[in-house]
Amino acid sequence: MSGQTKGATSILGNPRAAQLVSISLIVIVVVRFFTEVIKVLPTAMQWIDMPIVGIVALYAVGTLSRRRLKLSGGTHAMVMYVFAALCAVSATLNASRVSPFPALLFVYGLLAPIIFAVAIMNMDMSVEDLRKIVRVFVWLGIAELGIGFLYDVPVFISTKNPDVVSGTFGLNAYYFAYFIGLWLLYVLGASLIGPHCGKRVRSLYVAVSVVGVFVLFFLAQYRSMIVFFVLVILGSMLVSPLRSWGQIGLTMLIVVSSFGALVGVNAYAPNLKLLKTFELVTNPDPTLVVGKVISARNVMTMHEDIPHTFIVGSGPGTESSRAYITFANRDYKGKTPTLMAITDRLTGGSAYSTDVARKYLETVPDVAIQGGQSLASPFSSYISLAAETGVVGTMLYLALYAMAIAYSYGSLKRHAKALDGDGFALAFACVGGLLLMLCQALFENWFEALKITVPLWTLIGVLAAYDARLRLSVANSNDRPTSTDAD
Repeated sequence: MSGQTKGATSILGNPRAAQLVSISLIVIVVVRFFTEVIKVLPTAMQWIDMPIVGIVALYAVGTLSRRRLKLSGGTHAMVMYVFAALCAVSATLNASRVSPFPALLFVYGLLAPIIFAVAIMNMDMSVEDLRKIVRVFVWLGIAELGIGFLYDVPVFISTKNPDVVSGTFGLNAYYFAYFIGLWLLYVLGASLIGPHCGKRVRSLYVAVSVVGVFVLFFLAQYRSMIVFFVLVILGSMLVSPLRSWGQIGLTMLIVVSSFGALVGVNAYAPNLKLLKTFELVTNPDPTLVVGKVISARNVMTMHEDIPHTFIVGSGPGTESSRAYITFANRDYKGKTPTLMAITDRLTGGSAYSTDVARKYLETVPDVAIQGGQSLASPFSSYISLAAETGVVGTMLYLALYAMAIAYSYGSLKRHAKALDGDGFALAFACVGGLLLMLCQALFENWFEALKITVPLWTLIGVLAAYDARLRLSVANSNDRPTSTDAD
């Protein structure tokens, strides 16, 4: 992911760049709290990520042109260019059904977080600047737990409504669950290789974090992710190159805490029906006819009915993506009157719909499975990519995540060998966060959910930049003349 700087002779540093990224991260994470919970900002502010991504990208471009540096993250940038070109070809071949605004939103939603990461890689920030961004992320996680227990839990106790357990993510408890999971991965990574000073305080901090995250996760009732959430965290511990008694202890803590939190929350709030999830694991027959399975079959049928869609899809924003959902004239969850007014204005007031959505999406029955909608709904990032960009677009986009996982794991091993706690914790969070995102994308159009993909790819961008600065520092140290050379 990283690229070499051209002609660089010193480690770059610019606190303003770190401030820009930090403020952007804070705004993207907390804006829905102020638009949907306490409602002091207009709903349209939820779209503030669009100008933010643009500003950060332009800042990085300005840095490159001003300092005449070579682009970092070039491989990811190239794949993004090819994916965008594929979307343009798909839109052209499906011009009769593609509408410009849904198509642009589709491409933006998928590529904006990666653009954000590449921009961070190319900003003139020092190692300390990058550490400041990570500290902001850590404090955001602490704030999420604080709001979860001090604000959301009391409301949950009085209402028994799991949707209120959402931290600063407004009406979306699932975004909140992902973010605190990503934060917990960083905390666990830091504890595996962190300093030994203040060991008791550190152990207490980790234990409270693990228990707190699992309690809030289960209260949020993200039942479809219960198994994956625990397995990804345990899997991240398993693939860690470090082997120590501390890691074994953390693994046991995770197992005991997750099981205890699950049983405790289920006993206190049986209406959440958390243990029903395991009935589907032991008796999976109902899942054979759920919405997602039918939706996937319908996409394969579409590929047979319209052969070119197998290669390039039905066109961006035309079938089941978040972009299509945003503009389609249906009563989708989370589509506020303000958002409806904006999308109607952009489409000229006409109801947006496509032939492929009517035939292959709207015919899918949306029947809840044991009271849950995650399996019942027809939406999934993998399904929408296959439908709207075909096999080529799907492979291209998933390659972005595959390359990020490979890079992050390689970085994890390097930092483990060097006993670099900062780099190890960051790489650990990136590896686990990427795996968790790939799991989440099974149940919704998560690849387009910028409120959580931007924090994830921010960490990836910071990791790549951090590694590049360390390499530059080593290179500069090796180039310095010794006292003998100077004589």
